[in-house]
Amino acid sequence: MDEQPNVAFIGCGRISKSHRTNIDNTRKMRLISTMDVVEEVTQGRAAQDGGDYCTTDLNLVFSDSNIDAVIVCSTHNTHADLTVQALSAGKHIFVEKPPAMAIAEAKSMQRAAHHAGFQVISGWWFKHSPVTKRLRQIVKAPPFILFTSRIPPHHTKTREQWSNDPYARYGLLDLASYNLHWNLHVMQSKPVEVTAMGLDAVASNTSSILIQFENGGIGNSITSLLGGEGILPKHYPEVGAEDASAATLGSVNLVLEGSDAPGIEGN
Repeated sequence: MDEQPNVAFIGCGRISKSHRTNIDNTRKMRLISTMDVVEEVTQGRAAQDGGDYCTTDLNLVFSDSNIDAVIVCSTHNTHADLTVQALSAGKHIFVEKPPAMAIAEAKSMQRAAHHAGFQVISGWWFKHSPVTKRLRQIVKAPPFILFTSRIPPHHTKTREQWSNDPYARYGLLDLASYNLHWNLHVMQSKPVEVTAMGLDAVASNTSSILIQFENGGIGNSITSLLGGEGILPKHYPEVGAEDASAATLGSVNLVLEGSDAPGIEGN
């Protein structure tokens, strides 16, 4: 890959706007193309973000030798297939979560990546956060984790509904997936038993999940789109241990107790 990788969006929905910010903050990256099956959507993203061209033709992106990598921001059920296609076309891939709808799909992506020799990374950004890395260094194998994610059903600024995607039912493939991934990453142990309940109502992105881990630890995930718009935090993970405990506020500030190690403010 060149020192300045050229990238393209596949899927130009709301999450792609966040990735445009990441491109802007990474000087070596350059946006070449925006692609979406809905013409008005790809034109709208191009109007906001620039790029050399916009298109509804996926093959045009895959055949463009100037594009080194693609950022897959399409609907959940298309992630695996698009990733495999992009690998066959010789592209590196960042694919939004969840990378696949089933384990078999995920394994097919893994095999395709190994065969093609290109990089694939999924959108589990919590594990790469300095907050999470510091926490794992200080609190090892915690016996208790609680990850609460409570947000209002509509974006506080745009008033858009957070998720009406049918694949977000119970949140297991949407908001709760962040909580579950963080639990697994911080506990550093395999789950042996899971108890889960979801709310199949207006705010379907709502669930409560309890995980028993192999090392004896317990992880909790509470996710809801029934949160208010006041002081309720969006993301509030707590990690409990005998020697040192921790909490992260909004996933950007790390507060440590029982340790001389400094926390992190304003990550």
